[in-house]
Amino acid sequence: PRADINRSVILASIARDKGDLRTALSHLKDAVSRKTTDLSLRLQVVTTAIELGEYGVAEEELDALRFVFGKDERIEQAEMQLRAARDRQPTI
Repeated sequence: PRADINRSVILASIARDKGDLRTALSHLKDAVSRKTTDLSLRLQVVTTAIELGEYGVAEEELDALRFVFGKDERIEQAEMQLRAARDRQPTI
């Protein structure tokens, strides 16, 4: 139900405000599992995963977004954000 989605989004926001990105990501994934067609919500998953350095999670979500939504400027921006984050990652 919509209330469960809203609850998950609110809990994600609270966790993010506290700096707990891992919990925020968990709540966002829960919300997405209930409403898979919400591009904005799914982009929040991508952004949060990138911030956590979970690039594989971000890439998987972007692949799904490309499949569902096709070409979209917001998805392209998220892809650029992911590439930039990977480029900043130190190599060993």
